[in-house]
Amino acid sequence: NKTVIDIECCYKLIQMGYSCHSRLTLFVSQTDSNLRNQNSTEVMTKNDMIYNNCDEITKPGSWEFLSGCMVKMGSECGKEVFDKLMHGKINVTKHCCEKLVKMGESCHINMAKALIRTPEMRDVDAMQLLNKGKKMFDQCRRVK
Repeated sequence: NKTVIDIECCYKLIQMGYSCHSRLTLFVSQTDSNLRNQNSTEVMTKNDMIYNNCDEITKPGSWEFLSGCMVKMGSECGKEVFDKLMHGKINVTKHCCEKLVKMGESCHINMAKALIRTPEMRDVDAMQLLNKGKKMFDQCRRVK
């Protein structure tokens, strides 16, 4: 019987980090009476498979791709979009909305995915951040 790990859990797993995930897996496999008799190599192999699968489905685009996105956005508008996404305090100007839309949704999503992987974002709800980013992009798309 296979348990499916959804994307939200995958983001949390990636934010937790490989070493923490592995230590947690070892701890559970050594202390849970149902798992104590399991082959530890098999358990850790499954641990790695799960982590690698989550890494793959949450991975942002290449650094070359992301660099191109950052160039298109520019630092001033990038900061404005970041501040709106993280703090919601300011509105994105028409100029920066136009740059965001011109940069493209794929760039925007992949930059958010990269941001989620930074240590500073460990406690951020990844799905909430991605949803806010999508909503912001859609709002900017409607700016005339």
